[in-house]
Parts: sequence; structure tokens; C-alpha cells
Amino acid sequence: MRVSLSAFEMVSRGLNEAREAALLERRHAAMLRQLSGFLADVSLALATPGPLEEMLQLVAEQARELVGCDWCRVNVAVGRDEVREAVSAAPGPDASSTSGARARRNGVLAAALTALDGRAIGTIELASKRDGDFSGVDEAVLANLAQMVSATVERTRLYRGNL
Repeated sequence: MRVSLSAFEMVSRGLNEAREAALLERRHAAMLRQLSGFLADVSLALATPGPLEEMLQLVAEQARELVGCDWCRVNVAVGRDEVREAVSAAPGPDASSTSGARARRNGVLAAALTALDGRAIGTIELASKRDGDFSGVDEAVLANLAQMVSATVERTRLYRGNL
């Protein structure tokens, strides 16, 4: 009887692990589909003139949603002493705070925005991950968003002459 129960437990554990792996893969696939759709939307939006702040706000909201965080800040240097910034916070009692002090207690994931010549031009910061710690997939999503925003800012500077 013990041998049968042990075999059953092994099969049950294997099945549970397979389910968890499948759920994780589905989540990753959904994130990639959402990121792909977001990139397409931003590409279309860039064809029309619009304020940089609107694009940064869209990026902050999408980054927060994609990674599953309560807080995101995107900032870009537009001159020597001028920085444009957008903050997206989940609804709640501390949502109006732009400091992110509440959100930072669960860790921060950040990516640098860089110009074509390697200069730092800004950052994207995510904080207060809802489901556990930040994962490698979260880092990859944020890195892709940072590259996209960097390229967008550079294109804007090249084609419009300023931000």
C-alpha cells in the first residue's frame, strides 16, 4: 500500500509542476502579445506629432500593467536642466504620491534609457510588484520597453529637432 501511495504522490507532484509551468508559459506568452501590441500602438502614435509627456505616460501605464506593479515612473532629460516625467500608480490611498515611497518597500526594478551614443537620457522604474519578486521575464520586458523609449526619444530629437 505504501508503494502505491508513494507512486501516486510522485505522479500528483509531477502533474502539479507541469500545470504551474504551463500557467507560467501562458503568462509569458500573454505578456509578449501585450508588449507586441503596445509596440505597434506606439509606432502608430509616433507618426503624429504629440507631446512627449503623453508618450511617457502611456509607457508608464503599460510597463506597470505588463509587469504587474503598483507604481512606475519614466523620466527623460530634454535639456541640460530639464527633465520630463510621467508616473503611473495603481488606484489606492497612496496613488497620488509621486515619490513612490510606499511602492519602494517591495523593491525596485529599473532600466536606463540611453541615446545612440551611449549617453544616459533617462530611466524607467517599477516598484511594488504584486505577485512576489521581479523575475527574469520582468527584466526582459522592462529592457525591451527601455530600448523602445530610447529609440523613440532619439527619433523625435532627430526628426523634430527638439522635444
